[in-house]
Amino acid sequence: MLGTLGDAENAAMTLLRQNIAPEGSGKQAELIDAAKRERDGAYLMEFIVRGTDRRGISFEAHNMALIVFRPRDLSLFTLTILTPQSRWNDQVEADFRKILESFSTAP
Repeated sequence: MLGTLGDAENAAMTLLRQNIAPEGSGKQAELIDAAKRERDGAYLMEFIVRGTDRRGISFEAHNMALIVFRPRDLSLFTLTILTPQSRWNDQVEADFRKILESFSTAP
């Protein structure tokens, strides 16, 4: 299933372009990294989203996401974690990576 989206980078770019920051949304997304997790083929991605919220307030959020496909029942799971860019630091990154690494689905 994930393979139909191409490799991790292509899948991430498609997700950002079509769902996270589509044309006309007023949001911009910048892909930082995308990779395939070896143990289960899940896609990991890191990206920044910039825009204006419904109240007209500008925001910049640092995101990390994991997309996992479970073939047994054709389920697709997504876990996204984000923080304001102003709070992003090495400790937050380590915490986010630990959370994403701990996420798995039952076989």
